[in-house]
Amino acid sequence: MSWHPGRGNNDLGIALHQNHRMPNPCLAALAFAILVGCNSTTGSAPAAPPTPAQAAMARIEALIGDARCDDNAECRSVAIGQRACGGPESYLAWSSRRTDAATLERAVAEFAAASRPARPGDALSTCEVLRDPGAFCARDAARPGTAGRCRLRPARGPEALPKL
Repeated sequence: MSWHPGRGNNDLGIALHQNHRMPNPCLAALAFAILVGCNSTTGSAPAAPPTPAQAAMARIEALIGDARCDDNAECRSVAIGQRACGGPESYLAWSSRRTDAATLERAVAEFAAASRPARPGDALSTCEVLRDPGAFCARDAARPGTAGRCRLRPARGPEALPKL
């Protein structure tokens, strides 16, 4: 091909057929950016590492696991966290069949230390008292002979009322 002035030439001096034009550089850049973006593994920024409190709670949840049980005697409840006015933030059910009590208590203490505010007085919470609901072994009536799972008993009293 030869170069012909005014007949669809590009900047490289290569003659082009009149129906074929060089792509718009902005469109080419946009297409490239889209293709590179589609090639990323997550599509978003990497997740931040867990806080010490999140890591401690993950350890508690791993220790409790599925809380399998055969009867109510294996089920316990443990107080988690602390409210500004005193008392626990919540309770979790766990099974003595699966979880070592001393190991769980250490993990709960680690969570309490990690979730404690840096300065006294920075914590805010409601000043209601949460009673220990206790735990029971919930079995699936449709599947007799299978292990149950420890669950917290339903709350009774003022904490069972809906929040307004």
